[in-house]
Amino acid sequence: MYAALAERGYTYGPVFQGLRDAWRRGDEVFVEVAVAQESRGDAARCAIHPALLDAALHGVRFGDFVTDDGQAYVPFSWSGVTLHAVGATVLRVTLTPAGRDAIALRATDVTGAPVLSARSLALRPVSAQQLDDGRGSRTDALYRVEWVDVGVCGLGS
Repeated sequence: MYAALAERGYTYGPVFQGLRDAWRRGDEVFVEVAVAQESRGDAARCAIHPALLDAALHGVRFGDFVTDDGQAYVPFSWSGVTLHAVGATVLRVTLTPAGRDAIALRATDVTGAPVLSARSLALRPVSAQQLDDGRGSRTDALYRVEWVDVGVCGLGS
């Protein structure tokens, strides 16, 4: 699946290749995602590990959620988000349609306890040129990455 995503302009490093399984029933998509073994310690410090959340959204590929299946889509606007638990390393996620180019998301841990829910995530198309332009900014000498520890993944200590 990650090779097919790369053809659409998405490239993922090993930590962000967390999709383990996917199923479909009608207009629902179910996915199981996991944080890479080398990042499991980081998950305990996060409300939800970024790679885990990103992998949950990889399930969009398996449903009829977007208008143009040949186009790359990116998350645009979240609504009705509730974080129920923190520190998960594995999620079982249900994705359902929530309007045109939008999904609803329910994520649980392996025991079935709620971790995250979102009433709606609007998705927007992005061209290969836009993705390439974004990659080019990393080489700009005016910018650099600086990591600052602000507590639990930006949510305070």
